Amino acid sequence: MDSTNTIELKIPIHSGTAQVAIPVDATEDELKTISQSILNTLQTLKSLNPDLNLDVPALFGISEPAKKAAPVVAETESKDASFMISRNNSHANAAKTAGNFLRKYRENQNADRKSISEATGIAYSSVFNLEKGNSVPSLETLAKIADAYKSDVKVTFINRK
Repeated sequence: MDSTNTIELKIPIHSGTAQVAIPVDATEDELKTISQSILNTLQTLKSLNPDLNLDVPALFGISEPAKKAAPVVAETESKDASFMISRNNSHANAAKTAGNFLRKYRENQNADRKSISEATGIAYSSVFNLEKGNSVPSLETLAKIADAYKSDVKVTFINRK
């Protein structure tokens, strides 16, 4: 890119310099996308290095979003919990639904991501990405997570009428 059409950021890092070029005529939506990408990158770095003392949302002046009133996890008296997806769900929606369920279930069990990672052998960053809805968990992954909670996975086909 021509440097007269971009603002170039040069960020010193231990192995050299990271460079980002932002078009000077970027739209508001493009700038939001760029800032969200930077935020996601910082959150991923924090998840890969849990010892990093960094409040990523605060860096961007983001306050924690208010909790939604409707619970993601449907619990019955037997303490079973479930989530439902269908072929009508987009891949992204299915990932978000599963991720919200996994995060809420973990929180209800008073567990942290590190302990789930250690109990399942799933990398901490993968647990983080699953809970953030960045990927849809496989049945094998769900089974490993269920084992950590001394639970089983049940797949049910529900007739639509």
